[in-house]
Amino acid sequence: MKYKQPKFSGGYTNIHYKSSGDSKFASLPKPARIAIIVVAAVLILAILVVGIIAIVRSVNEKKNEEFNKQLKEIQISHLPNKRNYYCGDSFEVNGLTVYSVTNGGDFTQLDLDACTITGFDSSVPVEKQTITVTYKGFTDTFVVEIKAPESATPMLVSIKMGTLPKTVYEFGEIPDVEGGTVICTYSDGSTKTIALKNKHVSGFGEAYDKGPGEHDITVTVTQYGIQAQTTYKITITE
Repeated sequence: MKYKQPKFSGGYTNIHYKSSGDSKFASLPKPARIAIIVVAAVLILAILVVGIIAIVRSVNEKKNEEFNKQLKEIQISHLPNKRNYYCGDSFEVNGLTVYSVTNGGDFTQLDLDACTITGFDSSVPVEKQTITVTYKGFTDTFVVEIKAPESATPMLVSIKMGTLPKTVYEFGEIPDVEGGTVICTYSDGSTKTIALKNKHVSGFGEAYDKGPGEHDITVTVTQYGIQAQTTYKITITE
């Protein structure tokens, strides 16, 4: 006995199955579906913007931090103790204090060994000589003076009489030293003849007190705080 396949007037029908979520979303009104999509897009965009802002801020903060640490300048806060020199002197760094300054305003005292100091030259006199302190390409300056060497002033060593003034007096006669000279000898061996003045002599009063006879008159010369003496003799007659 043969069986025949039953025929369906409508033919085969494709059956589609939807998930419950899709069914719920699809079941929403179209305006609601659009609103949900817009809100989701806005949230995603907001998250992206916040993330980008955070990244940019982090980069900027790092750049600012690096910038603030960068050296802006150096400053001399204290000048050297010695700023007046004579020709032939050597430079003295004692007392010099130098600070580095960053863009962020941080001050740090520098080791002078890490700095380069140039411009000092004591070979010739200079009223204002600029000294430059350099550290990592940054500079600051100060001024020193180079003076000509002072010539040593010869000191008075001794004196002796050159030309004698009047040496014979009547009793009670006024002393007279005009025409007298004194020869001064100095520490460098040089000599100089000066005129004898009343201020240089003493002893006339004592001589008159002692009466007629031969007496010593003291001659005193003082120069630059140094005193030298000698004597010469006078005769008092009756």
